Amino acid sequence: ELLLRDFSHLSKEVRSVLVLSSCLGSCFSERCLFLVWDKMGVNSYLHQGDRTKIRQILAKAEEKQFIERVTDGTYKLRAGRHYRWTHDRIMDLAISNVPDDALCALRFEVGSTLF
Repeated sequence: ELLLRDFSHLSKEVRSVLVLSSCLGSCFSERCLFLVWDKMGVNSYLHQGDRTKIRQILAKAEEKQFIERVTDGTYKLRAGRHYRWTHDRIMDLAISNVPDDALCALRFEVGSTLF
């Protein structure tokens, strides 16, 4: 319930980044997030290529303990910043207000963009 309240107070741009991040899975790279954001032209307050703002949003999500940086050997990581959701329920919460058909289409588009 506390997390739900925290999520409801987030700005639209923060929620947009978190929804897109959730489509990348339980562990995601900053690089993939940038790639998908740029190629998909996500409708939000952020402009394509605005990596500084996305990094600030990720830092805010990390501060609120929605996500955490992956620095250990849990995942075979390439260079760059990687994150994981601190709990699967938080990842689910990020997409809870997205209608099922829109979420399915978004996931398809993310997958198509990456492959």
